[in-house]
Amino acid sequence: MTSAEDGSSAAVHTKLRSVDPAYASFGRNGDKSVTGARTRALLGREGAAMRHARRLVDHCPSGACTAAGGHGASCPPLQRDPSTDVWRLLEALRAC
Repeated sequence: MTSAEDGSSAAVHTKLRSVDPAYASFGRNGDKSVTGARTRALLGREGAAMRHARRLVDHCPSGACTAAGGHGASCPPLQRDPSTDVWRLLEALRAC
């Protein structure tokens, strides 16, 4: 997924449910756990997640952000897609 979803978790849940059977009920009835089969479905996809998140930063609507340079001053934190910086989390976890 490399498109911003305008803060709609429903769109993200729908896409996630279509990717792997382990996520068929994700987001329904408050079920957002990522354990067991769901965890196994994500293993090995960290690199793709990082690439997608970096692309989100590079395509920021403000035009002031890049994954290499960070977010521009004209890009307010509360208006950013929270998925854009997930690559930083994955990078930090790899370093542990």
